[in-house]
This record gives sequence, C-alpha cells and structure tokens, in this order.
Amino acid sequence: MSAAGGGTAPQPGHSCATVAWARIGPVQSTTPAPSTDTHVVVRNDEDQYALWPAGSPPPAGWHDVGLSGSAEECVAHVERVWTDMRPASVRHQDRRDG
Repeated sequence: MSAAGGGTAPQPGHSCATVAWARIGPVQSTTPAPSTDTHVVVRNDEDQYALWPAGSPPPAGWHDVGLSGSAEECVAHVERVWTDMRPASVRHQDRRDG
C-alpha cells in the first residue's frame, strides 16, 4: 500500500494483506479476499491505517494500534475509526487556516 503523507508504507510484495481506502461520496473500500491469517491494525504518524501480518514487526514509521484479528475484522475497525482520510498534517493545517 502506498501511503501518501509520510512514513514508510508497507512494501509491495510483502506477504501482508494491506488495504487501501478511498473516500468518494459514501464510504468505499477495497476488501481483501477472505483469509485465515491473523493481522494487526497499524497506524503511521499521519494517522493513516493499514493491515500488517500478526507476528511481524511493522515497518519504520508504523505502530501497532492494539487490535488483531482476521482481515475482515481489522478492516471493519479501520472503517469505524478512520473517518477523515486526510493526513493529520493536512487536518491540522486546515484547523489553523479555518
């Protein structure tokens, strides 16, 4: 997944099931194929989220948020908490300008 706005995104070709989210009108997301693998939800300093394989340390700049489960469970969590797709730096600038 390529994460705009900073941090090191999970690398393509890694064995993780990362998911990219886009916000265009109603919530739309790409959904990974059903998997029996356990994942953790990770977040970077720009408050962007990704899934990472449980048991593997997240890449530099990403931190485990303390939730693990199936890809579907992790996606459901991210969709609940990641309500503003803008990177944190953009949100903070908008508040200062607003």
